[in-house]
Amino acid sequence: MNYMFNATGLTNLNLSNWDVAKVTTFNYMFSNANKLRTLDLSGWHTSGAAVANMYSSTTNLWKITLGENIKFSANPSFRVAPAANTTIPGTSYKTTAASWQVVGTGTEFNPKGAMVTTTQMYADRTEPVTYVWANKAEAPTPSINSVSNITFGTLGASDFFNDNSPLATNMATGSVALKDLDNSTTYNVTVAQTSDWTTDGESSTIAKSNLKIKYGANDLATGASSFWSGTSATATKNVAFNHDTNKNFSIWLNPNAVLSTNLLGKQLESELTWTLSETP
Repeated sequence: MNYMFNATGLTNLNLSNWDVAKVTTFNYMFSNANKLRTLDLSGWHTSGAAVANMYSSTTNLWKITLGENIKFSANPSFRVAPAANTTIPGTSYKTTAASWQVVGTGTEFNPKGAMVTTTQMYADRTEPVTYVWANKAEAPTPSINSVSNITFGTLGASDFFNDNSPLATNMATGSVALKDLDNSTTYNVTVAQTSDWTTDGESSTIAKSNLKIKYGANDLATGASSFWSGTSATATKNVAFNHDTNKNFSIWLNPNAVLSTNLLGKQLESELTWTLSETP
């Protein structure tokens, strides 16, 4: 197999099911394969075959999987890992040390095993091993991915008579979408009304204190209210507006408020601020 993949343009090779037990020489097999990024030889059985410069000049090879039955008779010329903060080819991840590392119980982008030298990489082993350039993936920060608008439809003065508070019209369809959650953490989502009511093309507004959004009995115009608290078995979660059947979003109008006639018949908007945090 001398020079078999020399200077290949392939970026990934899985040769794990090749039977190479009777191959006598692998000299320069992957040499100058500077586009090669990952290589899987996990099923190989070798013993005593020539391996001179087998991996020489594989400048972008950052992941290699070797089986327990691969025995290198000499140094196959694994390339030294690049400096820390080098971008791993084909990914957005960066190296954290100028070393190869055993994946172990981790993953290719968050290895947990020992740092190793290129000499240790070709030593005899008793179990399969995957080596990668040392790196540590930063866990993404849990966040709110999207929130449905809360809508109240078309309202008139009569809808607020006798201190009525009309309910949101999309309690059954609206939701808060969360992402990058950890299944061992309890989270809390809060919501607050953080702006007065405005409409395009008009300078007149309605103060949020005069037209309040409430969640259950909590007045969102005066501060944040807890909307949802809990854990998630998955990294993403959709929390429906009506997840708590005892609470609704409603709107309350101060009967003493004086409203500008310029706002009649217009679509009004007020801003809500949603916050995701971990519960202590």
